[in-house]
Amino acid sequence: MVNKKFDLYKEPYIRKADYKYYGTNNIMIDFVIALLPIILIGWFQNGVKVFMDNKSIYTLFKPLLFIIFGGLFSFLLEALYFYVKNFYFKNLYSKNKKNNELEYNPFEASLKSYSIIPGLLLSLILPLSTPIWVLFIGCFFSNIIAKMIFGGFGHNIFNPALVGYIFVMTAFYSVISNNNINSDIISSSTPLSELNNILSNKISITDVINNKGLLNICFGLNYGTFAEVSSIASFISYIYLVIRKVIDYKMPLICLFSFFISSLLIGCFINTNGLLFALYNLFNGGIIFGAIFMVTEPVTSPRSVIGKYIYSIFIGLLVLVLRLLSDLQDGTSTAILFMNMLSFIIDNVGAKIRVENNMIKKLKTISIFALIFILLNCYSILKINTMKVSNDNNGDINNGEVNDEKIEITNIRQDYSKLNDGVVEFIYTVIVNNKTYLYNCDM
Repeated sequence: MVNKKFDLYKEPYIRKADYKYYGTNNIMIDFVIALLPIILIGWFQNGVKVFMDNKSIYTLFKPLLFIIFGGLFSFLLEALYFYVKNFYFKNLYSKNKKNNELEYNPFEASLKSYSIIPGLLLSLILPLSTPIWVLFIGCFFSNIIAKMIFGGFGHNIFNPALVGYIFVMTAFYSVISNNNINSDIISSSTPLSELNNILSNKISITDVINNKGLLNICFGLNYGTFAEVSSIASFISYIYLVIRKVIDYKMPLICLFSFFISSLLIGCFINTNGLLFALYNLFNGGIIFGAIFMVTEPVTSPRSVIGKYIYSIFIGLLVLVLRLLSDLQDGTSTAILFMNMLSFIIDNVGAKIRVENNMIKKLKTISIFALIFILLNCYSILKINTMKVSNDNNGDINNGEVNDEKIEITNIRQDYSKLNDGVVEFIYTVIVNNKTYLYNCDM
């Protein structure tokens, strides 16, 4: 028998003797600490700045209360689950041989299950206009349906927070949207809402960049969910997690690189500035937050090295495809959940590629994934170009003639820089006989 050396991935094989005081508990604490920059900057943007306009104490603390309630709901729901399980299925737990008493505490079990993590993540990715009772239902689906029913911590096949998010946004989207109209906290659409105008040539990406500023788009603050407010906050969290060796530093970078390259290619082929289009896509929405905190989750991601890379690459691509071609505004959560479903298949394929001696077989398998990647990009380009031709043929229903004057509405955008009692100002760009006018409309 030929002796082979296997280059095993290092994460599952940390020696306890070398790290006596470091384990799952410390990893989860580091994970929560990494969320602090995002929470603080998000609170400043959605709480402090709004408070400075309307002087309402409620609007000042509402974002923080939203996160606290998310973590509290998750903790209490899992504690209730353990209590019910402890009460009805006592034979499943070990008993004290001396006094025959159960050695089980529901609240302690909930803490050891790290129950607050799904609730915290869910509250960070949901709009702040979400009613508290809807947040509670989301926590129920995150912690009970997506986590505990599958066996609890370490056994879930889908990211719990994303399951709760998808359910809430599907079942209660109208509730959240209607609540947003009267909300003092701005938590509606991000700059991604302008993508449709860019793709349909109603406005160019250059005009968007010139209007908002490239640095402001990449590193500025946006009104929206905590996960969308600041890319700088997410990168600070990423650096901390990498230094503490909580996540694999390559997975977020590969995911974001795949997303950026695909955006660049599509941007070049749809007759726009590819680089600006890619930067605009990358630094808006929840892709950076998702790549750092969701893609790297060890339970739902592959364990093999090559499997991790394939998994990260296709999440980045799918986010872009869903963002551009579907009715989903972002697509990050849907893409990650879809790849969670394929994680075990990718893991097996990645492991076989790693130990395969025949280089031709290796290249064949890798070339299949490369071909899928290329075909998805080509499909996106063709689909977007088809949509553009259709829009050009149908025209704009908002355009027309009034009193022999040719009127054309070229752009509708939201201006979050001007707030009046927490109200968003919509700016309409109207061209009348080749002269451009801007009209403001409060919503």
